[in-house]
Amino acid sequence: GLPEVPDPALFDAQIVVAAWGSQAVKKRSNREFIFKRKTYMDGLQCLVTDQFYHKEAIPTPSEFEFFCLSQVIPPEFIKHTTDVMAARCLEIGDSVKIVAGEVQGAVGKVLNIHYTQALVHIPRDDIQLFVLVDYLSRNIEIGDMVKVEIGEYKGILGFVIASEEDDITIFDHYTAKHISL
Repeated sequence: GLPEVPDPALFDAQIVVAAWGSQAVKKRSNREFIFKRKTYMDGLQCLVTDQFYHKEAIPTPSEFEFFCLSQVIPPEFIKHTTDVMAARCLEIGDSVKIVAGEVQGAVGKVLNIHYTQALVHIPRDDIQLFVLVDYLSRNIEIGDMVKVEIGEYKGILGFVIASEEDDITIFDHYTAKHISL
């Protein structure tokens, strides 16, 4: 049969040295290593390319976990990616905030989704309009029950007890702790 494909993993210099010997890996810094003429930083292989189209590849939460803690990727790109990932998971009935475009800042409810656009009702103005899903983010409100999908607190289920800009605090009722995200 076919050889088994290993699970995805970040580059780990200690594992490579154990398998290939101490001469196989050159250390540039605590975060950067060279192995087989390839550079790895924060466990990710560094590539130089001009063929990067961020809108064509929206990662799943498990794929994104490999990248979200990297110091190489600019924080604003990480935030944009999480916003797009969340927008692609929208469902009819979700409360959303419009984050770009003519009605930026408005809050509404998703009435329908058609490919890359969502029909949103904005009660403040009593209007319905189509908005690109990339321009929407979930409108998380105090009292909402949420589950953390990526990062350090993945899997934690709790109630939103505070929300300010892009930061929320949830109450994990299993541990009775407040968690800031």
